[in-house]
Amino acid sequence: MITYPDQPDTDPTKDDNDINDTLYVLRSDYTYKTVAGYSIVVPAGFKTDEVSIPRLMWTLIGMVPDGYYRAVGVVHDYLYSTKGLNGVFTRKQCDDILLEILTLEGTPRWQRYACWVGVRIGGVPHWGGVAT
Repeated sequence: MITYPDQPDTDPTKDDNDINDTLYVLRSDYTYKTVAGYSIVVPAGFKTDEVSIPRLMWTLIGMVPDGYYRAVGVVHDYLYSTKGLNGVFTRKQCDDILLEILTLEGTPRWQRYACWVGVRIGGVPHWGGVAT
């Protein structure tokens, strides 16, 4: 049975460092409880690009950076920005949580694994250059 996570409440805002990038600011705390029972609380005010998918990939894998995939982006971006809640989670565990949320949202298997492989490859620089 698929359990669809509630979507976080975000508002678009402009990145102060790059006027071309739209970020989203979380209006209120967002809590995601993993299947293993861990609660991840993303605080209100957190800024995210939601899902960092290169524009070319939007068409290829059928995912856009906001909307339906908001929970995935907010939680995964927060985990990366805090280095896995300061070491509670490894980078791989953070990426596996992304995969878990995509699964719970009912994302087709090929699409969620394409996204997971993308973050495993493309996430290294965002984790500080460590491929863990």
